[in-house]
Amino acid sequence: MPSSEQTTNLGLSRWRGSDVPTREDFVTDNDILDAEIGRLHATPFTIPVAAWVPSATREDYGYEAALSIPSLAASDLVRADFDLSSLKNAAKAGVAPVGDIEDDAGILYSRTQLTKSLSGIYTLHKGAASDGVGMLSTNISAERQSRFDLVFGNNSWDQIGQAIARNEVPPTWIIGSEKDITLLNGDVLTLQIYGISHDELEEGGRARFTLGLRELTSFIRQMNSTPTNAGSFVGSQLFGWLNGELWNLLPADLRAIIKPVRKRTSSGNLSSTIRTDTMSIFCFSEIEVTGAFNDVGNPSFPGEGGRYPIFVQGLTPLVKRLNNGAGDEVHWWFRSPSSVRNDVFVGVNRTISGASGFISSNAGTGVNFGICIDASPALEVVGDIMQANDVLMGVRA
Repeated sequence: MPSSEQTTNLGLSRWRGSDVPTREDFVTDNDILDAEIGRLHATPFTIPVAAWVPSATREDYGYEAALSIPSLAASDLVRADFDLSSLKNAAKAGVAPVGDIEDDAGILYSRTQLTKSLSGIYTLHKGAASDGVGMLSTNISAERQSRFDLVFGNNSWDQIGQAIARNEVPPTWIIGSEKDITLLNGDVLTLQIYGISHDELEEGGRARFTLGLRELTSFIRQMNSTPTNAGSFVGSQLFGWLNGELWNLLPADLRAIIKPVRKRTSSGNLSSTIRTDTMSIFCFSEIEVTGAFNDVGNPSFPGEGGRYPIFVQGLTPLVKRLNNGAGDEVHWWFRSPSSVRNDVFVGVNRTISGASGFISSNAGTGVNFGICIDASPALEVVGDIMQANDVLMGVRA
């Protein structure tokens, strides 16, 4: 049942000993927290106009003025912008605002923007001795600053998972952003963001990022050892290899944030039935890559998903090379069985400028795989929710 009492600011549950919490209570509280955190992240906050009070007169640069700024909650996420253009000299109007800002550690900042905690004493060095002593004022604005690197590839997989879990993904993590990984066999691969909220998570909702390769692995693999597409992609030997041997070659911290997703594929053996299967590592379908069906007489069946934005925007090559781009151009697999033959799958044909073509199921072919990543494990998210509550209380204090 609902709690007997609620918190003052957000109306969150405050249960008494006799209350019986329900799942709906937790869901409602989490929705309230998520909405409020999202609003705070989207809205920069401004500290009111502050007065710089002259504290001394110096012969070499006229005077200095000191300003003490109180501590703020989550100050490590704050950037202070000192707008020198708004400085006013009450004693002598029209004097151009020039000079440096010095913090309480004696570090000079000649730029109008500096990154540090707002708490502390700041000193403004201003003008010449002839300017006299006057009152100075300036607006100081602050906005939340991401704790994660703006370059996607500079973050660890654990940091990327935390950014997703905390809903603090920088706006610079976009389609085409890249990050290198090193497999346990020493191979280096370059992953790119293929899609954002594109794939359906097995547990519900959408995966934050779908990743695929800029080039190909060093491996040449058959779809099956015999020329058949019966059993669809999930029944193939390639699917087993991807989710077995290749899975074990991925870095452990990447595996920790890979989430199973629901992928749609025709059933194989000339069947138009579309099946939905849960996959952790997958090949892409024809329609997900090309956005259209093959024009050389061997298309896949419709219904195997939607085209990824990276191919719409042309931010990854269709004709790809082995060994992360260091090897030869080769065909590469789609997971799509042919709609007109039961012995082939569809793939990228390097000889016709990356257009789709049929590939015999037992032919050795290049591999481009996809994975989806999302938030860190549930227990960590629970901790983040508790931390978020503290942040909310601190920001409002």
